[in-house]
Amino acid sequence: MYTLEQNLQQTIADKLQLIGEHYLGAYASDPHLDNFSLLPGHAGCLLVQGIFLQRTGDVQYREALLQTEKFLLHQINTSDPLSAVFCDGLAGWGWLMVHLKTQGILPDFDESILEQVDGILEKSLDTMLQKGNYDLFYGALGLGVYFLKRKQHHLVARILTHFSASAVQADNEVRWLQFRPVPSAKPRYDFGLPHGITGILYFVHKCYQANVLPALCEGLMKKGIGFFLNNIQDEATVHSFFPYWIDAEQYGQITLQPVRSRLAWCYGDLGILYTLLQLAKTLQNTALEGAVLQMLLKTCTRRTPQETDVEEPGFCHGASGVGYLYMKLFKQTGHPLFKETAEHWYQQTCALGNKNGPAGYLFQVGENSWAPASGILEGLGGIALSLLAYAYPDAPDHWDECLFLS
Repeated sequence: MYTLEQNLQQTIADKLQLIGEHYLGAYASDPHLDNFSLLPGHAGCLLVQGIFLQRTGDVQYREALLQTEKFLLHQINTSDPLSAVFCDGLAGWGWLMVHLKTQGILPDFDESILEQVDGILEKSLDTMLQKGNYDLFYGALGLGVYFLKRKQHHLVARILTHFSASAVQADNEVRWLQFRPVPSAKPRYDFGLPHGITGILYFVHKCYQANVLPALCEGLMKKGIGFFLNNIQDEATVHSFFPYWIDAEQYGQITLQPVRSRLAWCYGDLGILYTLLQLAKTLQNTALEGAVLQMLLKTCTRRTPQETDVEEPGFCHGASGVGYLYMKLFKQTGHPLFKETAEHWYQQTCALGNKNGPAGYLFQVGENSWAPASGILEGLGGIALSLLAYAYPDAPDHWDECLFLS
């Protein structure tokens, strides 16, 4: 008789069999895939194929991988204009190609191709910095993740110096206004990972680990942590420790109303606290590490859609992303509650795959429209990477740098 864990393992294995078949061919006809982009597009499929190849050793993925690489190079050579950004532009594609070569998945990739990309991105960087666009997905910090991968540390230092000078400083905290391209949008302090101050701290931490302006990075990390500690909500009444954002005009006001945020990779307590835990370990701040760990354990009790806003399987704000983060927390801490919580969310991920799509998954592509989607961020690709991580728990997870988790 199977245990619940064995049943989950078998269900995930069955799902992965079907998902793997999708990425051997059918994914290429997905009309919702962006051109050559990493998170919503074909480059993300290349990453999924590469991880399937690494984990399974099935040579069919090698053949599919080479076809996708050829397609991507054609798209880049024939597309005009080319976006520079990390999420769906050259920076993300470039990061991926370096990553796949480093991991031995595409050992023959010619990195000299990226020298032209370096120049294009450097020009775009200047514009982003002038606008104060420090977004990971669509701004200077995303380019910085690419430049770190390329070891272009002089450009990384330029980013650090610029956004450090533009920060709002206080005695024990530092914060940055979110870049919002619409002039009429209210200025606000965003708490999220892809667009907010959590993402900025992730980037500063990466720079510190790469020994780029380490003294500056250490100060920014400590005062950036202060921003979050100064804005912890009463979780017992609000049901989340942090909001999505705070309007700048309301910041620090007694009349500020707390807001419950979702439980997800992109926004809310889980992504924030996971990032803070990594900083606490690096800074060897055991008191902070203990406090963050207790808050993370408290998040494990939030499981219903009403408590979490999790109603879909995707990675960005769905069950597979939540499950993946809790599994990483279990690996880092050994705390059994994180493992049990991860398994709950993996069960939800599988249960939500009950539609008439690849492996049972369809995704919302319009207000009332559902269709197959193969990208990483909000499609089958993110589910695939998350399920592969569960199925092969001892395999390295370096790929999740593209989602700002390592």
